Amino acid sequence: VHVTGSWRESASTLMIYSGDPSTSGLHYTVTSGEIEPTTAELEAPQRLPTAIATSYLGFKSAVTPQLTKIAQQVTKGKKTEFDKAVALERYFLSSRFSYSLQSNVANSPQGLLNFLNVTKSGYCQQFAFAMSVLARLVGIPSRIAIGYTAGRPGPDGTWVVSTADAHAWPELYFTGVGWLRFEPTPAGADGQETAVEPSYVTAAGSSGGGPKG
Repeated sequence: VHVTGSWRESASTLMIYSGDPSTSGLHYTVTSGEIEPTTAELEAPQRLPTAIATSYLGFKSAVTPQLTKIAQQVTKGKKTEFDKAVALERYFLSSRFSYSLQSNVANSPQGLLNFLNVTKSGYCQQFAFAMSVLARLVGIPSRIAIGYTAGRPGPDGTWVVSTADAHAWPELYFTGVGWLRFEPTPAGADGQETAVEPSYVTAAGSSGGGPKG
């Protein structure tokens, strides 16, 4: 990130921030890239650092047994953690679920269970939370990131990012690779329009399709 003024980076979140209350008319440039893990890296056995296993696994609630059953059904037959992660993403991107900004799903474990079994409709927060929890329950560390999608191309090679592109997504941890972004929120005209499935999931083909029915 190249920007004028006094700015700092948070080591724990990588967020860029400033104490200057005024950012009107601010111009900046950002260079970014997307990780492209190899097949060997994605299929490697998990050897989790203690700090990761302690902070990003498990989900304690009264409905955890029911949630665990769903997670195991979706990932049944998948041998590697990455295959399980792809199965979870494809599960949410299937015709079972739909995108809606009018969702009134309660932000609670019971609300999550209702989202998975009954309403099956929500926006990015519900999809990100649901995939993160189910991933943890099959042994994959997860966390939720909040920010923006890449937006839309504008004139003169610029990109336009607005509040309509505000987004939440799950990140899952894999040994030797680190945190990888996943996209369980439906995209396109009937979803989060600028959400994009990561290339390493797209390249996985249909192997992570999840259970039928």
